[in-house]
Amino acid sequence: MLLVIVVLGVLPLLFGMEWLLLIELPGELPLGTLLAAVVLMAGAGVALIASEPCPLLRWVAIVLLIMSVAWLPAGIILSGSAALNFSGDAEHSAAFWRYTGITAGGVLLGMLWAGALRLRRIMTRSGGRFA
Repeated sequence: MLLVIVVLGVLPLLFGMEWLLLIELPGELPLGTLLAAVVLMAGAGVALIASEPCPLLRWVAIVLLIMSVAWLPAGIILSGSAALNFSGDAEHSAAFWRYTGITAGGVLLGMLWAGALRLRRIMTRSGGRFA
C-alpha cells in the first residue's frame, strides 16, 4: 500500500498535471507540498517494512522516517509559511533544500536497498531462477 502511495504521488509529474500540485489547501498549504511530505513518509515506510532481515537498513529506515516526518514542519519553520515561500533568509532556504535533497535521496536509496534485499531473498528461495 505504501508503494502505491509513492507511485500515485509521482503520477501528476509524469502526466504533465503540475497545475494539480498548486491547488491551495486550508492554511495556504499547496497540495504538492502535502503530497511531497506524504510520499517521503511512505517511501521511508516501504524501506522500514522491507528491512526485516537487515538491522542496518532498519536503523537507516527509522532515521529516514523521522527525517521525512520532520520535513514539512522544518520547511514551515524555516520559511515562515505553509507554502514554503522563502522570501527572506537565503541561508534558511539553502539549508531546507539541502535537507530536502538528503531526505529524498536517502528515501530513494532506502527503497532501492530494500528492493534489492527482497529480490535477493526471492532469488535465493527459487534457486537463482525466476519462478
